[in-house]
Amino acid sequence: MLQFIDIQSSNITEVTVQLLYFNLTHCLFAGAVIGFDPIDYSVLETAGSVTLNVSVISGRLERPVQVSYFTVDGSATSTGAIDFTSVSPTPLTFDMNRLFNTFTISINNDAILEYPEIFFARLRSLDGSVDVGPDNATVTILEEDGDDGM
Repeated sequence: MLQFIDIQSSNITEVTVQLLYFNLTHCLFAGAVIGFDPIDYSVLETAGSVTLNVSVISGRLERPVQVSYFTVDGSATSTGAIDFTSVSPTPLTFDMNRLFNTFTISINNDAILEYPEIFFARLRSLDGSVDVGPDNATVTILEEDGDDGM
């Protein structure tokens, strides 16, 4: 609530600024940014999967949009001694009133005793209609007993 004082008459006028704030926010942040939230995940090898969160970080969606998610090997790999199941680019849809979405990646419980290993998940806009960021998440796979594996 703001108060304005008319210097000549000393009248006080109160004005609600919620509508003004909404209009300014709408003008400044109408374009949405979608990204990982959080950007770091840890999962026990025995968990079987990890779920990653993707959120509207700022702004608002003017219409439904799609981003694409996929995985990238790090020290954890999706080939050979498989640590997780690779995901090729897969669409993730956000309707206008949806603020977050999730997707799941399978984790392989192998019999190899190993140090924590990492892989990455990435996001991309499918048609350029939405900005993406943070667009990279790191997933750390921990040995089943929760220590460093060695």
